[in-house]
Amino acid sequence: MPFQDQSHKANWYLVLVFVLLTLGIMAAGYLYFQKQREHITGDKKNDLAAIADLKMSQIDSWRKERLADARMIYENRLLALRAQQLLKDPVSGRLEDELPGWMALREKNDEYAMGFLFDAEGTLRCSVHGSSLHRSSEPPSHVTEALKTRSIAFSDLQ
Repeated sequence: MPFQDQSHKANWYLVLVFVLLTLGIMAAGYLYFQKQREHITGDKKNDLAAIADLKMSQIDSWRKERLADARMIYENRLLALRAQQLLKDPVSGRLEDELPGWMALREKNDEYAMGFLFDAEGTLRCSVHGSSLHRSSEPPSHVTEALKTRSIAFSDLQ
């Protein structure tokens, strides 16, 4: 009997060692998984931050380019005088010929989607083919803002 008791005790020790090793391996695997998860999450957060910085830089650059284009048009005295002449004499039909042609070139060469010309009262006088702006009694808010401040104004992105 003493041999059977020792054999039975040895079996229990083996089971206990097996359970403890299994629990140890499971704990090590869980801790390794958590560390990997934190590492991957940190990497992805860094990637997203880098992408956000890049996009922010691109948007800032795009806005500066559009502002430079707007300043070039705004400060072009010859264009302003010609537009003024055409707006004073819209009956001649040259307004519909000259300005849309010039605006269409800007649209094509500078990859603009739309082009509009408003007079000093905020009335839409001319638009480039393919441009869609419904003629209404009220001009868009950014046009009103530009007229009030006599400066360049941006509309929301569409």
